[in-house]
Amino acid sequence: MQSVFARCILGTALILAIPFAPRSVHAETPAYEVISKEQFSQARAQARREAKDKFAMAESNSAQLGFSKEEVQRANQPAMHLHGSIETVLENGVRLRMRWDRFGYAENPLANLKKVDATLFQTNKGGSRADWTVFPDEVKALALEMDDKLALWGDAIEGRFIRGAKLGVGIPEVIGMTSWASSKTSARFKKGMIIDPSTFSIKDMNRVAKAVIKSYVRAGGRPGPGFDVLAGDMNIKFPQLAEMARTFSKILRRQAKALKRRLTIGVSGLAHKDGDPSGGIEFRKVSTGYGVWVAAKLEAKRSGLPLSGATVATEGYGEVGRGFVKAALNDGSKIIALAEVARKGGHRAPGVFLHPAARRQGREPLARVKARVAKLSAAESRAWVQAIEAFQATGQDLDGYVGRVNTGEGQRTMLLRDCFVANARISQIDLVDIVGVNARGGSINPKTIPEFARRPTFSGKKKIVTEGANLAASLEGASMISKRYSDALKVVHTRPVITFLHGIFANGGGVFTSDLQIVQNLFDEMVASPIAQEALETVMGRIYKEVVKLQAEEKVSTRKAIALLANKRRMLRALNRPGAPANNLDELVISLEQRKKRPDAVKTYAEAVLKEYGLGKRLRKGKGPQRRAWTLAKRPASRLTQRAKLQVRGAGRGR
Repeated sequence: MQSVFARCILGTALILAIPFAPRSVHAETPAYEVISKEQFSQARAQARREAKDKFAMAESNSAQLGFSKEEVQRANQPAMHLHGSIETVLENGVRLRMRWDRFGYAENPLANLKKVDATLFQTNKGGSRADWTVFPDEVKALALEMDDKLALWGDAIEGRFIRGAKLGVGIPEVIGMTSWASSKTSARFKKGMIIDPSTFSIKDMNRVAKAVIKSYVRAGGRPGPGFDVLAGDMNIKFPQLAEMARTFSKILRRQAKALKRRLTIGVSGLAHKDGDPSGGIEFRKVSTGYGVWVAAKLEAKRSGLPLSGATVATEGYGEVGRGFVKAALNDGSKIIALAEVARKGGHRAPGVFLHPAARRQGREPLARVKARVAKLSAAESRAWVQAIEAFQATGQDLDGYVGRVNTGEGQRTMLLRDCFVANARISQIDLVDIVGVNARGGSINPKTIPEFARRPTFSGKKKIVTEGANLAASLEGASMISKRYSDALKVVHTRPVITFLHGIFANGGGVFTSDLQIVQNLFDEMVASPIAQEALETVMGRIYKEVVKLQAEEKVSTRKAIALLANKRRMLRALNRPGAPANNLDELVISLEQRKKRPDAVKTYAEAVLKEYGLGKRLRKGKGPQRRAWTLAKRPASRLTQRAKLQVRGAGRGR
């Protein structure tokens, strides 16, 4: 008989399989794009630089805080590294091979890189991303970034830390064609080519997600609190997370018999379903972007910048950019610039959609442009954003799109394509008060920082730049901010002109809400969106107060103060020192009655997994085929395929 958990997961996963992801992310009719060798080499070199930058910054901050070199090396080394490769077939018949890596810093039985206290049952937690730009070095750096973020926020369950992790699926290399692939496809795609996963269909990405989970479990991964929890990230959205949950439920059915609870094991970020504590939280869909906006609000209040009527720009208009823009519009701010990649002339072209009121920058006196922006209403700004969304939903080429937008000048209209400035950067736009950098990493660098600082604001007050993207600033960019563009009062400038808010604070809203989902699923009590939103704002307010205090003590920029505070907290956690932050999320959102029903829920769950699977023994039973065969040998013979039985016998003879 199928268990309660398995029935719940399978039922929920079927509902979640609805394609929530926007068409701009996964096309319904795939137009697979090939990445050139030059692009691939540049991306790999950039990933290595970003990883090197991240670890260099971590070492520098730790040294500044007084930690020894040995302590830094111990803290910066992940505790877990699982990896493997998968093969899949795209809808057009192309066969692909992709590599995946999962790095994590938690001390638990999955740790395989260094000696740790496995009885702590800390939880690895981090997103899963699939992209051609994903390389092992970058995944490791992103895991460290996540550990910084979780330490800054102090996320824990029952005093057990949630630590940083990351899953990266990349290098999608063509290895051949199916027998039914068309001759046209065979002529276009050759062995060794790299294909961009952002052009995959939802069906393609679901296949990738399913294959990765199967490979992950074979490599020794185990889902859930006390072990490892996967969430979404680049190109891994609700449909793929649902596929992951469905795959886990099929592989780990016996685990459900041991637990006898309705839990979404190992996957956080699933779609919301009213009254179902095994699903997600509705607020999660906008929580990252909302958190980016809350960070800007906290700094705006400190700087005396009124949000109503303030001008806002976003770099990137994916999930994070949408949440950021929606929150800004709800507070009465005006969106005047939106940087995004659009299909133009048959190719993907980067650029900026500029509102008609601010369109003629550089060709008219700035005072005249400012006067038009001043007349722009929040409602007109909202309508303009909706027009861009309507264009994105069509998947059309911008050159052939006939949609029009209101200019705000006597109800005049103009073609949307005339609002697009190709190859422009968001840092080059005038009259912006608040910027959300919600796209790829490295956008804040020595080239863009002076541009951000030189461009005048609409309000005449200092500009606020919030980092919605992971690793948004390069090492050189971070150094430049600290030395030349510090906003610390009476330190470098008597009149600050710009504030950069570090991503480990600004974009932590999604991670925080995703962690609330773990708690919700573990304690079997629904966390409503208003409760999650209130908890997010409360925790961000607390962190910001600590940042301001540390900034005054260290006499550094706001961005540097955030990095130092996060690093200090991460080091305390990694070294198991007294005073390590443990913001118990269960106490924030779960009723006392429900917590009493499930005493030490994390430990109970983890011990059930160990008992059910003999995880500690399994990890000592060899590697590769022997490990797989030992796992198969634990199953009833009636459930083994003929091939599996042969594997067991062969491994037995090997021992």
